[in-house]
Amino acid sequence: MRANGIRPAQLARVAYISRQHLLRIRTGEDDPTRHVMARLMMACTMILRRRVRMDELFDLTDLGL
Repeated sequence: MRANGIRPAQLARVAYISRQHLLRIRTGEDDPTRHVMARLMMACTMILRRRVRMDELFDLTDLGL
């Protein structure tokens, strides 16, 4: 996020999730649902104004995707 200039509060707001939930996802305390993963991907796409792939945000190897 920092490398792309995205603030956590901005990402949480655009993705319609709480800042606390985003923090728990980022620290590994909570696993995001697929729905939340999609919201975060779309929010990043909107903020950066470029297509963002799911594998840019999450390590998908453990999910078997």
